Amino acid sequence: MARKRVKRVRKTDTQAKRFNPTVLILGLGFVALCVAAWWWNARSNQGVYDLSVVGEGVPVIVQVHDHNCHTCVQLQNNVKRAMNGFSEDELLYRIADLNRDEGTIESLKHGVGRTSLVLYDDQGISRGTIQGVQGVDTLRTAFQNLVDFEQ
Repeated sequence: MARKRVKRVRKTDTQAKRFNPTVLILGLGFVALCVAAWWWNARSNQGVYDLSVVGEGVPVIVQVHDHNCHTCVQLQNNVKRAMNGFSEDELLYRIADLNRDEGTIESLKHGVGRTSLVLYDDQGISRGTIQGVQGVDTLRTAFQNLVDFEQ
């Protein structure tokens, strides 16, 4: 018995390269969303690195920070929680990033390393430092003492 040959149908070049506009639109939308999220994040975090506010009439907490340091991130999270309840008229929070020149200068000026906070009064005078990861309640008490010192 002879085997029956099955003829395979191949797609032609035009069928294989057919353009799908839905995939293109979804891909462009995804890229646009990623770019917008990156831009928004960069824009919203830009002010937190501005150390020029020290001595401008409001007490400032400056964290000496390294983004590659796990304990620095822990301290940053605790500081943000402790800052709840303080308005920007009472107390500001800034980051002296050790990956930037300003952060390195700030660290050297006060003799502190990463995972440190420098507490400034409204005149820009350093009123103390806090070293290492501290609990939210400890930080909140220190921040309240700094604010009360001004009044």
